[in-house]
Amino acid sequence: MATKPFRKSIVTPVGTAIYPHLTTPDAKWGEPTYKCNLRLTGEDATQFIAKIEEMKVQAMEHLGVKDLIVPIVPALDDDKNEIPGAFDVKTKAKAFFKQADGSMVENNLTIVDSQKNPYDASNGAIWGGSKLKLALNVGAVSTSIYSGLMLRISACQVIDLVTGSQGGANAFDKEDGFTAEPKPTPVATADGDEIDF
Repeated sequence: MATKPFRKSIVTPVGTAIYPHLTTPDAKWGEPTYKCNLRLTGEDATQFIAKIEEMKVQAMEHLGVKDLIVPIVPALDDDKNEIPGAFDVKTKAKAFFKQADGSMVENNLTIVDSQKNPYDASNGAIWGGSKLKLALNVGAVSTSIYSGLMLRISACQVIDLVTGSQGGANAFDKEDGFTAEPKPTPVATADGDEIDF
C-alpha cells in the first residue's frame, strides 16, 4: 500500500468551458468549489486522454488496485447523443484548504490571459463557451466512496473570453482598432510556482 500520495501535473490543450465556476466558486451543493468541464475535441482530445491513461496506469501501480475511474466522459449534444471525437474533462478545486491547526485558507485560483497577464475580475465572470487551458494537479484515491483519478485545477489560462457582460458584443467580429487597457493586478499562485502554459 502506498504511503505517499500519487501526484502528477498536466496542462490541457485549448478546450471549450462548459458550466465554469472559475472566478467565483460554486457553493450551491455544499462546500465552495471551483469547477469546470472542459470540452476537448479531435486529435487534442485523443492525445490528452492518452497521457491521462498513462497516469492512470501509474496510479493503479502506486495504489495497488486493478482499476480507477477517470473523470473524462464522452461529450453529449442537447439530445443526449454522443458527439464524435469530443470529450468532457471534469475538473475542480476546493475554494478553501484546511490547515493542520483547523484554520481555513482561501485558494486564490490563478487565472491569466493568453499572454500570461493576470486576469482582472472586473472583466466579468468566465462563461461557458470561453476557450481555456487548465493546469491540473492529478491525484488518485481508492476508498469505499470513490476509487479514481482527481483532476484538480491549479491555474487557468483564458484564450478567448466569453462573459455575461458582453451581451450583444457577441454579435460582432473582432476588428483592428481600439483596444481597452486591462487593469494591472499582481500575480500570485497558491504555492508560488509559475505555470508554463
